Amino acid sequence: MAGCRKCSCSVSVSDFGLSTTSYDVFTTTQCALPRVMLLIYRLLMTGYFLAYQLYLWIDVISIQDYIYMTTLSYTVFTLYTLIALVNLVVDMCLQRQSSSSPASNVLKGRYMIQWLFYNVTVTWTCLVLVVFWGALYDPAYPDWLFDITCHALPGVFGVLELTFTATPCRLVHVIYPVILGISYLTFTLIYWATGHPPIYPILDYSGSPKLSAGSVVIMAVFIFVFHPVVWGLTKLRKRVAKRLNCSQGLQGDQHELMDRSSNAPSSLIF
Repeated sequence: MAGCRKCSCSVSVSDFGLSTTSYDVFTTTQCALPRVMLLIYRLLMTGYFLAYQLYLWIDVISIQDYIYMTTLSYTVFTLYTLIALVNLVVDMCLQRQSSSSPASNVLKGRYMIQWLFYNVTVTWTCLVLVVFWGALYDPAYPDWLFDITCHALPGVFGVLELTFTATPCRLVHVIYPVILGISYLTFTLIYWATGHPPIYPILDYSGSPKLSAGSVVIMAVFIFVFHPVVWGLTKLRKRVAKRLNCSQGLQGDQHELMDRSSNAPSSLIF
């Protein structure tokens, strides 16, 4: 019990970083699935989202459309799928050449970038899904493929990533989706203050200030509630894999908010 009390408040600056004790977790599944199956999944997922992104860039959107969170979050999610695929392919190639851990032979930065994008996309794609279908969806809009691909599938696949990959989660990493939220909110305020029309009706600061304030509060609450849910589901995923005896002996993120003066197991984290 004393160990739990100590680790529950043991937070350091390094916890906000993207270094961890095991980098293999970023290119494998929580349960023991062959990496070739993960490769097929990533090829199909990245192929679809990247192809649709290229279609959007060529025929649909321009740089001005990046005032919309949907456009921004979709591009960030597509980049995440591409980074995750590249990291997986690199690791598989390195494993063919050496029996040692790929993470010990290559720059760790590529995993950190993947983890950063993961922290942002899992929360923001689900936020876009909830806000769009709950407050912005217009049944008269004719492009159902755009609505499904940009407003629904990234959130669905974000949850899928959370469910079966071995990517770790730290509570303090809520700072990353928060930074994106503050940055985008600041942009919408500047955009409105310079005489442009509101980007979204729920962010009409002059016409509906109460609605705008309420929307900002609700989205902030969503981020601060949803990220701990992701953290909890990550812990649950590990426990289920351990119970099913299929966790492959993954170390996970032993660096996460734990008492560094003790040898407490990962089950005591937070």
